[in-house]
Parts: sequence; C-alpha cells; structure tokens
Amino acid sequence: MKLHRSNLLLKLLGPLILVAIPLMVIFTTNPASAIVTCWCTCTQIDTCNYCCGPSSAPETPQDIVKRYFEELRDDFILDEFYFDTVEDDFKDWGQDLTSTWLLQARMIGGFYDAQTHSATMLDLQKLTATAMATYQPSESVCQFGTLVKSLPASDLRARTNQLALSEIGLSRHLGVYGNIAASGRGKDLSNRIVNYINTFCDFTDGDEALTAFCSSPPPNSLRLNRDIDYTRTMAVPETLNVDFTNATVTTPENDLISLAHNLYGHAQIIQRMDDDALDDAGGQALLPLIRSIDAKRSVAQNSFNAIAGMKATGSGSSRQYVRQVLGNLGMPAANIDRYMASAGSSPGPALTNNPSYSAQMEILTKKIYQDPAFYVNLVDKPANVARQSASMQGLELMQGRDIFSSMSRSEMLLAVLVEMEAIKLQSNVQNTITNK
Repeated sequence: MKLHRSNLLLKLLGPLILVAIPLMVIFTTNPASAIVTCWCTCTQIDTCNYCCGPSSAPETPQDIVKRYFEELRDDFILDEFYFDTVEDDFKDWGQDLTSTWLLQARMIGGFYDAQTHSATMLDLQKLTATAMATYQPSESVCQFGTLVKSLPASDLRARTNQLALSEIGLSRHLGVYGNIAASGRGKDLSNRIVNYINTFCDFTDGDEALTAFCSSPPPNSLRLNRDIDYTRTMAVPETLNVDFTNATVTTPENDLISLAHNLYGHAQIIQRMDDDALDDAGGQALLPLIRSIDAKRSVAQNSFNAIAGMKATGSGSSRQYVRQVLGNLGMPAANIDRYMASAGSSPGPALTNNPSYSAQMEILTKKIYQDPAFYVNLVDKPANVARQSASMQGLELMQGRDIFSSMSRSEMLLAVLVEMEAIKLQSNVQNTITNK
C-alpha cells in the first residue's frame, strides 16, 4: 500500500516538472527575442518575425504554452501517464483498499458475532439456571403430592360410610324389616344381650359375677367390652377396618355398630305402633312426636357417624407413602399396620391396610412435621420452599373445612338441646294455662 502511494506521487510530480522546465526557459529568456521568435512548419526560419511562408504569422508565448499543455495533456498525461500508469496503479490501490477494508470488516463482524454469541449463551445459561431453580421440584414437594393422592377418594368414602351408618341407626329406631329391633324394643334388647354374651362379655367384670353369664371361653379376648369402650373401639385407632360400601363384614364393623346401639337408644327404643293405634286419633297425634324423637337421636348420632366415616378405610392409593413416612419416624412395622388398620380387633391380620381420611390428614398436618428431615429439606430453592408453603396452606384450608363441619355439627346438637329445653318450658306454660 505504501509502495503504490509513493509510485503514484512520483508519477504525479513528474509531468509537472517536465512542464515547468520549458516554461522557465521561455520566460527567463530575452522578451524581445521571445517576441520575434516564430514557430513554423517550414525548415527555414528568418529573424524578422516572419516565417518563410507569406501567410505565416508569428506565434505568441501564450500559444506556445497552450500547445505545450495540449501536447502534455494528450500525449503524456492522458495516454502515457494516466492510461498506462495511473489507471493500473489505481486499480491495484483500489484492490488493496478493498481487500484491507473487507478484512477489517470481517474482523469487526467476527468480534460483533462473538459478542452476540457470548451474550446469547450467557442469557441461555441464566435461563437454564433459573429453570433448574424454579421448575425442578424437590423431594419434599413430591411428598405432599404423593400423600394427598388418595385423599379425595378417601373423603368421598368417608361420607359414604357416614351415610351408611346413619341408615343403620335410623332403621333400628324405625324398626325396618330385618333389623335387630324390627319386632320392637323387647327383641332389640334380647338381640343386644345375646350379642354381648357371645362377643363382648368379660367374666372378670363385677368381681367375676358374670362368670356364669358369659360364654366360656370368650371367642376373642381382644373384643371384650368393645361394645362400650369408645376409646379402644373408636377414639384411639386412626383407621377402622370398616367399609360399608362392600358386602364384606368385618369384626370392627360389628364392634362399631354395637357401640352405636349402646350409645343411642341404649335403654329402649320407641315402642312400635300397631294398626289399631295408628287408626286411633290419639295414635295419629302421637306419631309425629315419635318421629321427632327419632330425628333428634339421628342428629345426635350424626356426629358419631361422621367420626366413624372419617376413620373408615380409605382408597389406598397413598398407602406405601404413608408407610414410608411412619417408617422414617421410627415406627415399627407392626405399629404401622395397627395405625393403618385396626388389626388388633381381630385374631387375624386386618383385611385392608388402607389409611383412612383421618389418618392421612394426621400425616399431612402433624406427622411429617415431626420428622427433622422436613426442616432440613427447607434449605432448598426458593421456588420449592414457596411450593411447600402453598401445599401447607392448602392443607390448612382442608383442615379448616373439617373443623367448620365439626362446629356445624356441634351447633346442630346445641340447637336440638335448646329445642328440647324450650319444649319443657312450653309444656310447663301450657299446663299452667290449662290448670287455670
């Protein structure tokens, strides 16, 4: 590039020097001699300012300079200097400039491309790290998901068992055909006594006064007094091996129904009304009162039925996960089976090991927080901690719903008690008015 520029500079200065020399010669000579000098085509030139031809005129210095410039432009500058020298050099120079500029543009473009590529890769890496921190759930989050897997199905089964127990209790009070109290209060008492003697009688009660009354030996010592022991039969087990949605009859179902019979309508049920009593006007007036009493007992028994339904066997979809949680807490396998199904009420193993709705809720709202690993796993990504917090809030809502249902049942019971007290006051007022 520097070589071409030097050559081009010399070639530009060369013609100027060639032109300047004649001009200096012309203008530095004697002006008089310069004026008389002529330039003719003839071979002979005289000194009297005329050419040899009669039509020739003397050539002025301006004409000489013009002619020199024309010859220099046409012959030297255009033909020899420009077309033969400058044009070729400018082509080479332009080629060099183009190559240099393209190389520089390619280098600059490469830098821009590398910068863009690096920035893009940095953004992708940031997004990948964010995705790993945000969208990858931890084991603790999955624990909530697996433990609640069967909770909706268990909740529906609890409600179904609650309805079934309500039908069983109501059929006893109404004397539905096929029930132990279908023939009246006498048959109800005799059937309950026989069931007690054959199943629940403990001869050691009453200082062994029941030795002759109870069957000997008892069929199953684990079932003694379960018809009246609410703690062992109902309160302590988190899962009762009862399911009134199928045709299989289990010993816990018998124990539960016997306990309900002794708790509601324990002394005697309402006496049955025959056809003659219903034909009488007084009997017809008595029938609504009888059904009112049955309704009040049904409200009272509803709380028992709801608790029993929540402790009935669940769907079983989360069974293995519940066992894993209890195992992490250090509970032996035998106690896990007892927790998940009331195996202790039967001489053989439990028919099912599906945790109840109540057992699953206790796991989700209490047991998992007793494991130190839960708090260790909180040292996790912020997104996973937020997911766990959302899961806990959802469980809190579910537990709040259960508490609300329990309070509603308590309000119903309180309303029934208030109504019964109001009936007493009303009867006293009516009797006072009648006596007056």
